[in-house]
Amino acid sequence: MVYFDLHSDTLYEAYHQKISPFSGKTLSAPIDAFRLPNYRVLAVWSDHTLTDEEAYQDFFRILSHYKASQGTQKTPSHCTPIFAVEDARLLAGDLSRLDTLYAHGVRILTLTWKDISCIGGAWNTNEGLTRFGKETVEKAISLGMAIDLSHASDATFRQALDI
Repeated sequence: MVYFDLHSDTLYEAYHQKISPFSGKTLSAPIDAFRLPNYRVLAVWSDHTLTDEEAYQDFFRILSHYKASQGTQKTPSHCTPIFAVEDARLLAGDLSRLDTLYAHGVRILTLTWKDISCIGGAWNTNEGLTRFGKETVEKAISLGMAIDLSHASDATFRQALDI
């Protein structure tokens, strides 16, 4: 049997606590805490206290922190990390950023988290996808990324499914 942890905040928490994501002191289980799961989705949240641009830069600081931590402690071979972005608002209207995120290993894209963004409406709104949001879904699909609709409004959810 193959096991997945579909939402680990370990990278985000480790970066902001200034500790190694392998340390076991983060809110999520450390990357090497146990033999399961076989795959762990390492989600980086687009913090809503930051602007879209700052959230984009924060993603790369968090990813760099993870890679630097790997210098002494590698992710165990039994656990494959899958990188995710939680709230695609960090694209800030620039579709080329999706290519950059993909090149850095992002394979899952959560479209929204809260409120309305350049992507569209989240769970607490009645808004659907923006034009840019529709382009983002199309581009992500063409790259082979999985679209996560877990925080989407009903309208965003339906429109993404139609694409």
